[in-house]
Amino acid sequence: MIPRIHILMLVAAMIILLTSTGKGYSNQVEYALEISDNGSTVWMIRQTVTVNDTYDDLNQFQGRVELLVDAARNETSRNMFAEAISISSIMSGSYISVEYVFRWDNFSKIEDGNILIGDVFEVHDLFPRLYGDGTVQITYPPEYRINRILPSPSRRDDSSRLLEWLGTAEFDNGNVDIAFKREAGAPGLLEAVGQNIILIVGAVAILAVSVASILVFRRRKTKEANLSETSLPPTSSGLESDEERVVKMLKSVGGSAYQSAMTEHFGFSRSKTSQLLSIMEKNGTIKKHRKGRDNIVTLVKKEEAKKR
Repeated sequence: MIPRIHILMLVAAMIILLTSTGKGYSNQVEYALEISDNGSTVWMIRQTVTVNDTYDDLNQFQGRVELLVDAARNETSRNMFAEAISISSIMSGSYISVEYVFRWDNFSKIEDGNILIGDVFEVHDLFPRLYGDGTVQITYPPEYRINRILPSPSRRDDSSRLLEWLGTAEFDNGNVDIAFKREAGAPGLLEAVGQNIILIVGAVAILAVSVASILVFRRRKTKEANLSETSLPPTSSGLESDEERVVKMLKSVGGSAYQSAMTEHFGFSRSKTSQLLSIMEKNGTIKKHRKGRDNIVTLVKKEEAKKR
């Protein structure tokens, strides 16, 4: 049989293990900083709390980051701005994972195309002003390479452009000097084309379709104009009156024509054509009858005109 003292020691060890595991899991914090080449940085903070703990709403979060940025502005004498973007939470059992996201403009300095990070961390209690100790990750733009790093990261992955530290204590003394140097010729023309090839191909396709549509439209209009010109006789350049010209045109096409075709043929306005034909109809020279949305104009023979 197992001695009672051993059983008691085993139970005590299990209690200590469960207690320490709970404390280790609760209030875990992760900081992920995404560095941009314009000096701004997006901060994503994950905090794990128990369901009994409280956490910031968006207004409280905005106030927290504003106080931090004010302190950094005074420390660095550099104009800065921070904006809380979002807060989201996921419950898992008796724990809640809260994710805070904010953008910090002018977080880093840009000098000669290099990104410099360090002076912000001279702010006293920078991480305690947020959510305390936790892991720190920094990612940097793809067209940059690491020039120098202080403090040394616990993990460095150049392929994913990731730096990681296991705690914030290494940043607390303010002795931080991280620099990213822009690679020569990056991004080049070919790289830019390659990165945007889908957009470029799409734009070219749209342009080609537009040009083709314009050409088809112009050809169709030209064809219609040619058909209109061949279906009606040429106008006379003499001193004929408008009525005489109408009569002459009607005779040349067999005695009947659409009113719209006559308008186009003579270059009259619609109102002038309508007024002219109305006068000629009253005089018994022509007659009109409706067909669809247009009128057919027919020349009255002399015999019919005399009867009238």
